[in-house]
Amino acid sequence: MTCGYHRETMKPYSLSIEIDLPREQVIARFDDPQNMAAWQPGFVSWTLIEGTQGQPGARAAVVFQNGKHRIDMTEIVTENALPDSMSGRYEWGGNFNTLTNRFIDLGDGRTRWEVQCAYTLRTLMMRIMGLLCASRFRAQHLIFMRAFKAFCESGEDVRTVS
Repeated sequence: MTCGYHRETMKPYSLSIEIDLPREQVIARFDDPQNMAAWQPGFVSWTLIEGTQGQPGARAAVVFQNGKHRIDMTEIVTENALPDSMSGRYEWGGNFNTLTNRFIDLGDGRTRWEVQCAYTLRTLMMRIMGLLCASRFRAQHLIFMRAFKAFCESGEDVRTVS
């Protein structure tokens, strides 16, 4: 790839969205695995494998289904500095991405959720996808963020919204 990045690494990106809910409530919804299916399209399951949920070193099996394509990931919490930030690594098929989530209290019952994301794509298929479809990774992440905002603000659930 260009831009001085290793050929396995997609250019990192940052996204943010404002949520009309106090930070404590946003974090409570974000940090509860029971809520994941409500705002992550294709989410199937989250199962704690090791450690304490939400704490550094905790590992969980995460499954997504996109049509006939199933994605099995391992989630590893790398940092929990809530209410300010939480970071993790998601591994699947030899590939991984790292996420840092920041929650900024904007006052007046509003929160800005900022995400920094970096992908390392090691398999040939994922490298090709990263080169040809990098904008899709970002777009999918934005879909999750918008769905989370709707879930926080109005209780919208992606499983029931058409």
